[in-house]
Amino acid sequence: MLKPLYDDPLTEPIWEAAVDGRVLLHRCDACGVVRVYPRPFCIGCQSSAVRFVPSEGSGVVYAKTEVYLPTRADGAAGHAVLLVELDEGVRILAKADGGAAWRTGEAVRVAYEMGLDGDPVLTAHRPSASLA
Repeated sequence: MLKPLYDDPLTEPIWEAAVDGRVLLHRCDACGVVRVYPRPFCIGCQSSAVRFVPSEGSGVVYAKTEVYLPTRADGAAGHAVLLVELDEGVRILAKADGGAAWRTGEAVRVAYEMGLDGDPVLTAHRPSASLA
């Protein structure tokens, strides 16, 4: 069951897929542009022929940073956040699995996992890591 925070008809498919570990992107069938954030129409060509498409979640690390503030429900601080450029050409933020030992340009795979608070968290893994 999704929390009321995610009760938005436009983003509901994203969160339903996230609970299953899947990543969805938004694609315009008229001009072919793929975006991360869904909209009722394409902001490039104004077409209403937009739909959700699955992403394999493969890409490369575009940039990284470390967060030192407590952001977890258990009060623990310190984790890395990656800006991942997906193979589809869009960039998306993800929590880095395995700490800060990531390099720009390194291959990565993203998938949603359930966080400690029960919300889906987009997490980046090395491609050889098993995605449950």
